[in-house]
Amino acid sequence: MNQNTKIPTPHERSGNRLLAFDGLVFRPRSDTPIWQQIYDHIFNLIESGCLPPGSQLPGETHLAEKLAVTRITLRRALQQLQHEGHLTARKGVGIFVRNLPSTFTVRDGQRFLDNFEAHGQEIGTKTLLIVREPAEPAVAERLRLAPDTSIIRLCRIRTSDKQPVYVNTKFFPAHLFPDFEQRYD
Repeated sequence: MNQNTKIPTPHERSGNRLLAFDGLVFRPRSDTPIWQQIYDHIFNLIESGCLPPGSQLPGETHLAEKLAVTRITLRRALQQLQHEGHLTARKGVGIFVRNLPSTFTVRDGQRFLDNFEAHGQEIGTKTLLIVREPAEPAVAERLRLAPDTSIIRLCRIRTSDKQPVYVNTKFFPAHLFPDFEQRYD
């Protein structure tokens, strides 16, 4: 090697996603299962910055061939990394190193979940409950209604990359939304 040859940094190497997996040697007689060895390798690539947040892993079939393992073995490692929040799968797109957001501050009317969207995360909402009920005193006061006035309580869970982020509960005066339940679904 002459002195003009540049050795790529881990970040530069991550441009070619497969380079990060070159030289990976499994120890089949080890007490550590091969899926765990793959998990350890990918985890170390993420922790070291060789696979930075937002980077896409090679396709499952291609990566399994590159590593000379079955897709089932590879999938076990990838599923564990997803379960622990290191990777995220986007259906029909691929598997990505998860962009874990830092602490967010909501300012100037900005929606809380806009922060997650800005970091490339998939936002979702699941309705937990829609119910008409008499307003409790504190809710009635906040909505400027008489106590026990009929209200609608809407409870939703908000998700980021299919992981729960927070539960949101809203109250509405029922007389303003007579067909709320039908329109909401």
